[in-house]
Amino acid sequence: MDYSQALEYIKSAERFGIKPGLSRIRELCRRLGNPQHQLKVFHIAGTNGKGSTSSYLTHILTTAGCKTGWFTSPYLERFTERIRILSGPRDLAAYDKDNRAGEIGEEDFARVMTRIRTEVFGMLAAGFENPTEFELITAAAFIWFFEQDCDFVVLETGLGGRLDSTNIIEKPEAVIITSLGYEHVNILGPTIADIAAEKAGIMKAGVPVYAYDPSASYLSDSDQITVHQVLTQKAAELGCDLTWIGHDSVEILEQNLSGQSFLWQGRRFQTRLLGSYQPLHAVLAAKATSPYVSMNQISEGISATFWPGRLEICSDDPFILLDGAHNVQGCIALAETLEQILPGQKLVFLTGMLADKNTKAMLKEILAGRNYAIDTVFATEPPSSRKHAAETLAEQIREINDSRLESLPKDSYNMRIVALAKADDAAGQARQYARDRDLPLIAFGSLYLVGEIRPLLRGKE
Repeated sequence: MDYSQALEYIKSAERFGIKPGLSRIRELCRRLGNPQHQLKVFHIAGTNGKGSTSSYLTHILTTAGCKTGWFTSPYLERFTERIRILSGPRDLAAYDKDNRAGEIGEEDFARVMTRIRTEVFGMLAAGFENPTEFELITAAAFIWFFEQDCDFVVLETGLGGRLDSTNIIEKPEAVIITSLGYEHVNILGPTIADIAAEKAGIMKAGVPVYAYDPSASYLSDSDQITVHQVLTQKAAELGCDLTWIGHDSVEILEQNLSGQSFLWQGRRFQTRLLGSYQPLHAVLAAKATSPYVSMNQISEGISATFWPGRLEICSDDPFILLDGAHNVQGCIALAETLEQILPGQKLVFLTGMLADKNTKAMLKEILAGRNYAIDTVFATEPPSSRKHAAETLAEQIREINDSRLESLPKDSYNMRIVALAKADDAAGQARQYARDRDLPLIAFGSLYLVGEIRPLLRGKE
């Protein structure tokens, strides 16, 4: 297979849907020689913050000179983003300049997938089910990281944890569980206890666990207690040393558009990533890597960390902030960040969401009762079969606006609402509108949308 054929082969597995379970990936990896058993893995699960925490981990390890495999999902602009290797500060500088740095090459990806397809044919002949799309990608990552002799691998779960295909890792170096919330409830379960139990399924006996303190999350008080109980009980059952990282772990010193500085263990750190939760993600990564690297390397790695599409400043003229806030908790975090860095300002928004999300609740967190004003909201559609129609999204925005106006003086402004189905048209018009009026543009929503419009918002074709 060449690269395009390899992509078509993976895409063909979409018809098998999402099937949590480990039997298929175990059999496939057994036939491939179990490359995952030779990897030293930092395993990450969670609802929000997996990506930025994985970036902190990768930057810290790479700053220390480690050859680091990095497996993430989903991708924003290119499929090969999901499988990446960075080795040393020079690679980090290249990644900061060009996000293509370290990605698996197209020829290598095609070669690896050809080998996987051969083994899948054997599985089918032996009566096994066809692996899912994510299982094929996971196997490809394991092979590539093993072939390239990585020192460490930073491995994100795809969905959940207990039955996620990455969970055939038997003895990770550390387990990291980021902030939890309600997502994929049709698969993970309807309650926060169900979701927490699925995420806790990546814990392994005796392996240290570093968890985002639920008291720092956007869950209700009762849900925070439940998450704490579920993770604590699972860690105790497995004899895991569980460390919580919360707001009492750090002291934020300064926040601005360049990032933020914070104190941890009496030492000052600097991160470029925006959002009051980012110091907690940084410390999760710092604690997990501290047995392997120095504190100076941790500090340098945190300072170097970059994570595209998550509270990313894409432009200064006009000011454009791009964020993959795709659930209620993410939208709350985005709104709070805007209140911190753009207080009282009038803003332009661009959004597109998936129809299977709680879109009205998400929009309400961003658009109602915040310490900033809203000039215009552009509603569009992400490039996904699950997309929420732009007109339907615009109607929900109108309802929120009408409700907001009921509690305000009669001369209060009425936000402008524009529905444009094509994401590139919406992004182009929103960018020009914001520039003409010298207003900040905030683009948020589905990661499918973020990946589609990011090049345009950054001024690239």
